[in-house]
Amino acid sequence: MDIECKHLKKCGFLIKYKEIMHVTCKSFINDYCKGPFTDHCKRNMYLKEKGKLPPDEMLPV
Repeated sequence: MDIECKHLKKCGFLIKYKEIMHVTCKSFINDYCKGPFTDHCKRNMYLKEKGKLPPDEMLPV
């Protein structure tokens, strides 16, 4: 079963960095946007706490 963040389509980090081939960005996306650490994403925590999307540059870790 694939895991996918419910905010994937509006995530500024994913939109901005999904095309970057850097292994670190790919790893974050695979783990936090489309993988087992989706529930631990700091971007989701920020959204839940502040009620607004975090800055695009904010990492999910």
